[in-house]
Amino acid sequence: MVRQPSYPILGGSFQQGWAETISLINEKKLSVDSECRGCKDKLLCGYCPGFFEMENGSEARPSSYLCALGKLRAETIKQEISGG
Repeated sequence: MVRQPSYPILGGSFQQGWAETISLINEKKLSVDSECRGCKDKLLCGYCPGFFEMENGSEARPSSYLCALGKLRAETIKQEISGG
């Protein structure tokens, strides 16, 4: 979904490109000052830096759509638990 990291597939194999790209993605960490770091609904929103980048132009700036989705899911779960 994102343009970075990238790999010139014509310059190597798919397997090599996949391994290098996944390695770069795995090295990325959520920044200390990220709005998502302390969010209680993070596991429900579909947190995705790639989606953030497509929506906002930055993988560090959360998606308002995904945030709203997480909050709605959390509210629905609370209602179901409380029998409502």
